[in-house]
Amino acid sequence: MDKVFASVAETIKNFAVIYLVDITEVPDFNTMFELYDPSRVMFLFHKQAHYD
Repeated sequence: MDKVFASVAETIKNFAVIYLVDITEVPDFNTMFELYDPSRVMFLFHKQAHYD
């Protein structure tokens, strides 16, 4: 999935930002967003998280 995001980053730079987070390095992020899967796409809009 990282390669897919890297390939579209330039195309979507005017309306989206891509952040890759290593959940083993940021355990607070796991708790806050209840991350258990090896990969997850999250859409943040006006400080609200929408998960896919």
